[in-house]
Order: sequence, then structure tokens, then C-alpha cells
Amino acid sequence: MESRPIILELPPEIHQQLNKLSKVTRQSLEQIVADIVMRNMPPMPEADTPEAEAAMLQMQQLGHEKLVQISQSKVSQAHYQRFGDLLELHRDGALEPEEKQELEALRLKADQLMQQKAYAQKILEWRGKSLAR
Repeated sequence: MESRPIILELPPEIHQQLNKLSKVTRQSLEQIVADIVMRNMPPMPEADTPEAEAAMLQMQQLGHEKLVQISQSKVSQAHYQRFGDLLELHRDGALEPEEKQELEALRLKADQLMQQKAYAQKILEWRGKSLAR
């Protein structure tokens, strides 16, 4: 991995602690700082499309309540029922081309919701917040 320099001014006591840690662990100061930064970065989304990834990154700006709401959201009963009906038609080989498209759209919508729910939970965990109020 290519490294890029960054200038970071730290209070003397933090610099001292990092130097001690560097000596004890026999790792470079740069490696210690890089490890600390990596462990404390917010989670990055994994999405199928750049648009979905951008939408998930926007979730970083949401407050606790909204993230909890997303993490606990579910597909509607109508969505679930229609998906089941179309899936059954698909198994029977009786699915029309428009219905195939609808089935795929419903599956994608459910997949995106699951990704958003998981990402909302990761953000909450990273922030040290529980799902409850």
C-alpha cells in the first residue's frame, strides 16, 4: 500500500505516549498512528452501486434516533406479500416478463434496505450508541 505523508500536530503528552508505545511494541511511530486511525475510522459502506454507496455515506450525518429507526425498519407487508406471490409464480414457470422485472425490483429494494439497516447498526456501534434510546 502506498503511503502518503500527513502533518499532524499533537499535544506533547500524546506524542510522548505514542513514542513509548512505539518503543514497547517495536513498531514505528507512523505504524502506531496509522493503526490507531484505522481502528477509529467510521465504518465505510459496501454497496452494489456508487449511488447506493453515496446514499449510505450520507447516513453518517444522521442522528441517533434516525439511525435506530433505519436499523429497525422492515419491508412493508404488501412488499413481502407481492414478493412471495411473484416468487411462487417464478417457481411455477408462470412469470410474465413484466413480473420478472417487478420481482427483481422488489428483491433489489429489499437488499438495499438490508444494507442500510446493517450500515446504520455499524454507525451506531462506531459511535458507541445502543439501539435503544
